[in-house]
Amino acid sequence: MSHADSTGHEHPIDTDPDYLRKTFTAARGVPADGIWAELALTRLVFADVRIDLAKTFVGTLAADVAAAGESPEELFGPAEEWAAQTVTALREDGVDVFDDPLRMSLRDAVGTAFLVATGIAVLFAVVAVARWLLGGEPLALSASMAVAPGLLGALLTGLAAGWGHLRSRLAFPVLAGLGVLTVIIGALGIALLFQALNPLGDIAPWWGLGLMVLGYGTAAAAVSALPSRKKPPVSTAQLPTNPSPLSDEQWLEQARAGLRERADLPESRVREHLEEARALAQENARSLDEEFGNPRAFARSLSGDPGLAPRRTAVLYAVVAVAWAVLGSAGILERGGTAWMDLIYLALTVLCAWTAWENLRKVRAARRSAR
Repeated sequence: MSHADSTGHEHPIDTDPDYLRKTFTAARGVPADGIWAELALTRLVFADVRIDLAKTFVGTLAADVAAAGESPEELFGPAEEWAAQTVTALREDGVDVFDDPLRMSLRDAVGTAFLVATGIAVLFAVVAVARWLLGGEPLALSASMAVAPGLLGALLTGLAAGWGHLRSRLAFPVLAGLGVLTVIIGALGIALLFQALNPLGDIAPWWGLGLMVLGYGTAAAAVSALPSRKKPPVSTAQLPTNPSPLSDEQWLEQARAGLRERADLPESRVREHLEEARALAQENARSLDEEFGNPRAFARSLSGDPGLAPRRTAVLYAVVAVAWAVLGSAGILERGGTAWMDLIYLALTVLCAWTAWENLRKVRAARRSAR
């Protein structure tokens, strides 16, 4: 979409999804400038910068390109480097322009749960087809199998959303303990529900698996089509450059949240940094806000252990993998044989174990880079 000015020339407006490319192309009449702008925007969005602000950050550069008559790459460097420098500066300044994908709204959480459920349902269908191709009996759809993807999708999405909302409020050991406890309680609850549904037997023949996949997929698509409550558009002029002073308690709360979100500092170091900051401010007879400025920027300025986050993640996923394996094995021993639901525990065990292994590799890489 575009509009014409008094001279009759067409100018793109920001409701046009290609307006950045068109704006930069119009600045010098060079299409490559528009490609630079789109790449810069993509890099910012991939770094979790809010898309409305990412468009604003990139869009403001078009005037400089037009005024200088030079390409954006000549003025600002490669798009990837400019975006990386911009993200670093925003994080160091503690500017709240980032989206956290784990802090889901109710709509996003429900949609994600159905999407995960669809993936699990597809896994069931693939296993059923493989079993049939290998000469086994067609796998009918039971009542417990029909609800299993939805229950597991809700459990896994709930874990992710809870982690996103609580990681800045709770120390990692507490958060990890709650996560493992949730997995155990959730898995036991699902197992008990399966036992209650088992007397219902099969509710559809083999083609019911296809309907199950279609049902969960349709639900995921329907939820994603619902209108979302988006944050109001913000321009760079509206970003707080001189925010109101924070009380010491407010400053400490925000700094603690920033330090925990980094995930590369143990809780003991978080406490030490905050105590040292408070002591220095008291020694200089100043508030924490006066002494250190933005608490998020303070949190970003401290050095950390780059291997701590992957090490914690590896331990957490290893424990969860063991929990899934134990719960699955207990079910096999109780039944005296295997059943379709064992595929769930096997898949989750393998997925968690693989994630733990990948994070251990990151730990080793961090150690090598530190030498």
